[in-house]
Amino acid sequence: MIQSPHFPSPATATSPQHDTLTNHTVTLDSTPRSLDTRPRVKLCFSLEVVVVVVVVVVVVVVVVVVVVVVVVVVVVVVVVVVIVFVL
Repeated sequence: MIQSPHFPSPATATSPQHDTLTNHTVTLDSTPRSLDTRPRVKLCFSLEVVVVVVVVVVVVVVVVVVVVVVVVVVVVVVVVVVIVFVL
């Protein structure tokens, strides 16, 4: 009996089918691509960690710079006041 290439024969109906659009073999127990998001979730988690670390480092650097500037300004003001009152 001649089978059309578009319709599987009953013998191959339960075997893995070849998807001609995506060129992948499709089986019944394969995980759909929409549900298999483990690598993307891991990448997003890593990206979020990097963003949080960068933001924390930037905030700490800004706070340290502000504290140093305030301390320098206070020291300069105190020195100027002492010099003015002493002289």
